[in-house]
Amino acid sequence: MFVILTPILIFAEEHIPGSILMVESDPYYFSEGDFGLKFLKFFQRSLSPYLIPGKTTEQSTIQEISEAYNEAKQSVEQKYIIDDNNRAMIYAVEFSGGDLQKTYRFDTFQKFTHITKDQNNSPYYYQNVQYGLELESLPSEDKKSFYDELVIPSINPGKKPESFDVSVSVLSGDGYTIQVWKYQKCTINSYTPYLDENLLKLKFVGDFVSEIKDKTAFSCDGFFEDFSLKKPSKKPEATLVPIISPKETRTERIIVQFEGGELQNQATFYSFSKFTPLAKNPTFPISIPGNVIGEKPRFALESLPTTDKENYYTFLSRYVNPGAAPEPFDATIHLVTGNGNILQSWQYKDCSANNYVVFFTDNLIKFKQSLDSEIRDKTYFECSGLSLDTNLDKNNVDTKQTLSIDEQSRAQTFVVHFQGSDIAPEKIVYSFTKFSPITNEEIQFLLPNSPFGEEPKFYLESLPSKDNEWYYQLMSKYINAGNIPEPFDVTVDVLVGDGTTLQSLKYKKCQVLEYKTYLEDSLFLRKFTNKFEKEFRDRTIFQCVGYAFDATLYKPQKPLEKSLNTFNFVPSEQSRITQMVATFSGGDLEEPIVVNTIGKFTPKIEQRHQTQAQLVKFSVTVIPNVESGTNPTTFGSPDYCEPGQNPPGCKPCPPNNPHCSESGGGDGGSGGCEESDCTTEPPIEPEEPGISTSSYTVLDTMPHLSITQRNDYIKSTEFTLMSLPSKDKLPYYDIISKYINPGKKPELFDVTLDYLSGDGTIIQSWKYSSCEITDFKIKRNDVLTTFSLSNITGAADIVETSTLSCSGFSVDFDQKNSNSEYTTIPTPYDRAMINLVHWYGGELQSQRSSALLQEFNTLGDSNVSVGGLPNIHHKDVYQFVSRYVNPGKIPEPVNMRFDTVTGDGTILFSTIYDKCTIKDASTHLSDNMALIRYAPSLKSEIQGHSLIDCIGTSFKVSPQNDSRFDHSGNLRKVSPIIQTSIGVPAEDVSCNDEFTLMIRPPNNVPVCIKNDNTSQFEGRGWKIPSQIEKKNIVDILRPVLPSEYERALSFTVSFEGTDISPSQTVETFSKFVPIADENAIIQIPSNPLDSSKKIFYLESLSSKEKNWFYELASRYVNAGTKPENFNVIVQVRDGQGDMLQTWDYKECEITEFTTYYDDNLLRYKFHGKWQSEIKDKSIFRCAGLLINS
Repeated sequence: MFVILTPILIFAEEHIPGSILMVESDPYYFSEGDFGLKFLKFFQRSLSPYLIPGKTTEQSTIQEISEAYNEAKQSVEQKYIIDDNNRAMIYAVEFSGGDLQKTYRFDTFQKFTHITKDQNNSPYYYQNVQYGLELESLPSEDKKSFYDELVIPSINPGKKPESFDVSVSVLSGDGYTIQVWKYQKCTINSYTPYLDENLLKLKFVGDFVSEIKDKTAFSCDGFFEDFSLKKPSKKPEATLVPIISPKETRTERIIVQFEGGELQNQATFYSFSKFTPLAKNPTFPISIPGNVIGEKPRFALESLPTTDKENYYTFLSRYVNPGAAPEPFDATIHLVTGNGNILQSWQYKDCSANNYVVFFTDNLIKFKQSLDSEIRDKTYFECSGLSLDTNLDKNNVDTKQTLSIDEQSRAQTFVVHFQGSDIAPEKIVYSFTKFSPITNEEIQFLLPNSPFGEEPKFYLESLPSKDNEWYYQLMSKYINAGNIPEPFDVTVDVLVGDGTTLQSLKYKKCQVLEYKTYLEDSLFLRKFTNKFEKEFRDRTIFQCVGYAFDATLYKPQKPLEKSLNTFNFVPSEQSRITQMVATFSGGDLEEPIVVNTIGKFTPKIEQRHQTQAQLVKFSVTVIPNVESGTNPTTFGSPDYCEPGQNPPGCKPCPPNNPHCSESGGGDGGSGGCEESDCTTEPPIEPEEPGISTSSYTVLDTMPHLSITQRNDYIKSTEFTLMSLPSKDKLPYYDIISKYINPGKKPELFDVTLDYLSGDGTIIQSWKYSSCEITDFKIKRNDVLTTFSLSNITGAADIVETSTLSCSGFSVDFDQKNSNSEYTTIPTPYDRAMINLVHWYGGELQSQRSSALLQEFNTLGDSNVSVGGLPNIHHKDVYQFVSRYVNPGKIPEPVNMRFDTVTGDGTILFSTIYDKCTIKDASTHLSDNMALIRYAPSLKSEIQGHSLIDCIGTSFKVSPQNDSRFDHSGNLRKVSPIIQTSIGVPAEDVSCNDEFTLMIRPPNNVPVCIKNDNTSQFEGRGWKIPSQIEKKNIVDILRPVLPSEYERALSFTVSFEGTDISPSQTVETFSKFVPIADENAIIQIPSNPLDSSKKIFYLESLSSKEKNWFYELASRYVNAGTKPENFNVIVQVRDGQGDMLQTWDYKECEITEFTTYYDDNLLRYKFHGKWQSEIKDKSIFRCAGLLINS
């Protein structure tokens, strides 16, 4: 029996973020603690998945809806692999030894992570230690002794604590101790409080909120595991659950105070939302969260820019603007509990700010108080000292005071001014929605960053529209050949809701580094239009020479009638880009091919550079020497060139850094010189005793040619097109076939991509000339992180991607009317819906065909990967695969053909591979909810994947015209029951030449009968459909799925060996994954079919019944004799419990065992509910493998 994939449950016709789709698809999974309800309410979605007809409505309270829903679902039977009483539920942590006078026990550490130095993903400060661990919790008053006895002495100056012991016990719901992880002679490496606002990470409080957490990292000299099962001294009255400190006693907010230096009075701020101590990873270009003990203290503060911080912004402006930088100051950050007590005070000494950035965030995976995007700011500080105190005099801190931030007083939108010799008069643009300073424009993800003194760069994003034609004409001068515009000035005003200008960021002498228009289709970004739908954006990256920061508040001339926000300036749908049309012309094409169904166009943007030579005349510069001890403070990199110092050996002083000497090294200031072209004479020695040395340095510059690289204009010689394979693109596939198949390649052709507004105006035309197709791929697009090209959220589309390389490029920004039809999404009848696979040749006596192929991806070098749900119908395939690893002769290469078929049964094209061998085949559990399942559900599923290596590839377009594939026999190779399962009506089923289609009453079942026997069956009431009845297919062909009874659903794992007596069989391992590299940071499923050692891992909920296994695992860590190698048999079972596959691993050892806390929202939990869970993971390395089916 087969199940059809129908557009219910997970599929949605409207555009919604993947996280919403998850909740609406499986409300019961997210019902615990009302998480799903609050999630939908936050995203302003209907609460209908949780409403009970006749009892609750949209107007009911959360509590009323929750109670009614839970009552209605009490009768729902849930199959749990392990119940809460028998699985690990909480951690109990004990500290003892060293300077501690007694043993301290805490039950409020929610997360424990074991660290070993050989882990590739371990923090950099663990590289020189033997063992380590990390503990995370909600900072709370119940752990005050932990802070006072261990954390504070470790951080503060003075004698550090003696090394101590840490014991982490893993307790089951009924109080049994399942595991004890014991660490000896430990010290604290790092202690970091931080705001966790990542919505993809489950919160300790079990709610849809942000929360302040802390993480403590320990390094230890000794470690061993005690995995003997221990009964509790007293049986718990109820099932143990994680203990959450009350809101009143845990950290809820921060208060920030600045004093000292030039500050006359202490300044207190209540509007900072985020405090993060920072660490400087030597291998990472930016600071990362972490307070590593012994490193220079650094921290960052983040907030919504508000009018109450005017003095703060004015203070920061002095680091940027010409003049003396502020004197170092002290900063104190108080962590305040819900009842107003100060839990910790972080006292930083002699601090300076070195980076301030204001930026727009549209990230939906960060928690915000509302669904809208918001403007934030972030300041980085570096200090000379740090002390932590829990007993600070609180008299000078009003902890009861809070600041309510409304739209009128916080930053809401940007207004951008352009001024220059080529921009007259000054242009003011209100429609730039996104602004952010950056430093590394070459990376894919542009991170907000603006270190003081470095070359200023920033980017702007907007919805491209007809309104800003002058701006596009300016961009055209950077893209198209010709003279580059003169540098211009850009001022970005940050406006609060009442129209007041909060800040003005003034960039001088700017040029464009990059301009591109692109389709923003991420489901994790809030759209500028405030709608959940794809949108076209443009992005411009600027590089400037100077930068100034004006923090003066400027009130509007008259009060505004309503509060400002970014949506006030969104161009209308009629005027902004909403569609794209591609035209292919020239070369061998007799007529242009116009395609309205291109889904995504991605240009590869590069900058051309122009070499300039300038004659530098002879000059002499006299510079006063800086007296000892009076070196001016420099901000940014500490190794900028001092006066008279030149690269190499120091960093050239940027020209816009007001704190570098005008005569500094590099090209800074009027007295600067080109790198090594300056010569420095030593100070004049005193001619007479008692006469001081000269207080001047003399620089002379000899005449020379100064060679510089200047940004010229932008180019794009390569781009990709992604779309849904469809019938309207058949002429384009003819071009592709000429590149793939042997023979003469096509003549080079031209491609034009027109961007059209809603009213049909062409706003931009990206023109490429002399192009060729360098790559063509087909794949299943199965990620829930982006909108699907079909606009059906939750559907995995079959997509094609073409890469083209061209020799010519230009962009036409002249607006003109278009005669093109509106861009459309191909209908399900016209676009690719299924793939059929056929394999033949080699040792096969006849061709085999299957429609049970859920995934087909073309790879480079004639390779292909396929995926599906392991099922009883493919047992012969598994037997074929097993011959690659089992003793005996490996199979002869076979030929394979993949038909890409539309919903109405038309074969768009067939991809044919010759002499294929299977190189990799794995069966594994997929529990990543960010990937769309083969079956329509969020639940984990067992999948199979194979990597196939072939010798040659050919490509046939429309191999037949008949929609039923009659003359080529494609569907004839697929059984009638599968044909009907994928949507072929009974009377349209195709049979082989020696068979006749007959319809069996009373259910009209199609059956292929030998031609000689048709009369016999006609006598029984069967009938042969007439030609009229053999009408065209009217139902949409859809992927066919095996039923739950037929496909793999569970694993049974058996262990046998000398040290395992008797043999053990375990049915509570939920996840089995073969892998190729145990040291890889991301361990993807892989099982190379060769003679290499075989590696796999098992995951499960830590539980009491596996105590024997934990003791076995502990012997690989603890001192003593290691266990003898053993065998592991993994049986893959179908829904009826029958064995589908057997993976028989020989001579195995455990190379890694760890217990961990899984708080990843996107990973489907083994216990069937969304909350975090304690798991264990075991990695095995084995000498051999046999596969049987």
